[in-house]
Amino acid sequence: MRAALLLLGLLAGDALAEASLQRGEYLVRGLGHCGACHTPRNALQAERNDLWLQGGQAEGWQAPAITGPALAHWQLDDLQHYLRSGRVQGHPTAAGPMAQVIEQSLSHLTDADLAAIALYLKQVPGPPVAPVTLATPALTPTRGGARPADTALWSGAQLFDAWCASCHQPQASGRGAMPGLAGPLLAQRVAGGNLVNVILDGIDSPEGPRMPGFADELNDEQISRLIAALGAPPVSAAEVKRQRQEAPVPAPHRWLITLAGLALAGAVLGHRWRRRRGGARKA
Repeated sequence: MRAALLLLGLLAGDALAEASLQRGEYLVRGLGHCGACHTPRNALQAERNDLWLQGGQAEGWQAPAITGPALAHWQLDDLQHYLRSGRVQGHPTAAGPMAQVIEQSLSHLTDADLAAIALYLKQVPGPPVAPVTLATPALTPTRGGARPADTALWSGAQLFDAWCASCHQPQASGRGAMPGLAGPLLAQRVAGGNLVNVILDGIDSPEGPRMPGFADELNDEQISRLIAALGAPPVSAAEVKRQRQEAPVPAPHRWLITLAGLALAGAVLGHRWRRRRGGARKA
């Protein structure tokens, strides 16, 4: 613990820093229940303590790892501001369940508590995070050029120009509160199909402009083409269709799944016990 404090540029004997770190751990493990989404689960839906905060699933979204190595590119102040607002320049805007957690919970915490959470997360151990390989974007200028009358035949660049460029700029560089969609920002968004979710459902940001969803405007093949044009890892139209049709499991229902798993495990163990008991009686 003291080594972590030193790495963060704090004095090893600073009692206030030590107390803040302990407060952060209490909030993350208890009231914040961060592990519920950001920790992988086993077959019985229990959190895997050996993979604490190394990334999990939450209602159809990939919850990224939030260990020290995974947050190495975050400054403490930026991480604290993100936990309050869901939006920091140079990082993806909070979306899906994370946006709800920020709006309904984290945004109501004190600055001291948010700073404690950020401090604790930055020292959580974890493996190095492998970089995401992105292709060169294929966003050649298309505005003013001839296009097929049927939008289903448009290229990814044409789709981007029509539906995305007015906010994110023609080359996806972003402007002001509108984030760029290339390089590190895109790399942080593509894990686990999150980019598909953002395009389908949009982002209802706790702070800043809202991004509409395009589930009713773009078909599966168009979304696949759009993602390829951005340079993200390819996503097939079939995968887009699967995510479009897959209803996320609401948080309250996850407890029912856990209970069902426990009941199934109990039934299996009970059956084995009865068989062994019956065999012992015959002997």
